[in-house]
Amino acid sequence: MTGEKAASIFNDKLTAETIITNLTAYLQTPLEPETVQLYIDTHDIAKVVQN
Repeated sequence: MTGEKAASIFNDKLTAETIITNLTAYLQTPLEPETVQLYIDTHDIAKVVQN
């Protein structure tokens, strides 16, 4: 998935649940709310993947 395609999963109206669902689907790994908060705070998917 390219960066643009990856970013497109966040184009819809976002709730915390939608963010968790989209990131889980993109990363193909279950995410904890703390991990999602890290993304919200930093907007850095690399930090989320490392976490």
